[in-house]
Amino acid sequence: GISAPSTYVERARCHEHKGNKELAEADYQKALDLPAEDEYAQAAQTQARQRLTELRGQAKPAAAANGVRTQ
Repeated sequence: GISAPSTYVERARCHEHKGNKELAEADYQKALDLPAEDEYAQAAQTQARQRLTELRGQAKPAAAANGVRTQ
């Protein structure tokens, strides 16, 4: 099976791009559930945590927070 958090983060991004929020959230969560064995995995988990927060409506998207209008 897949054991690298970064793989799930990349797949989640694809799901987001296609508009499938539920599958994206599931993959971001899976990335967080796996052990982070190196700095690359830790960075992927940080990205997953940020995206989950934004997808779940707990924070403004980064672009909006920086004064950039989003659609």
